[in-house]
Amino acid sequence: MDLKADRSAGLLLVPGAFLEEGQDVGRVAAELARTLRDLASWLGLRDVVTGDRGALSQPLAAALARL
Repeated sequence: MDLKADRSAGLLLVPGAFLEEGQDVGRVAAELARTLRDLASWLGLRDVVTGDRGALSQPLAAALARL
């Protein structure tokens, strides 16, 4: 996973999210989404935005939208 804090925009950016073979995509995306929201809050950022690189990017974006 790639992370970048864009403090001026108030965003935690996730340009790429990758999944190791054999992992449960739904479980990893859901747990990672909660963790990223917590991290963004701790950093004083208002939102988490995902990019499109990696097999986990779309499931992560969907999990973040459900929070």
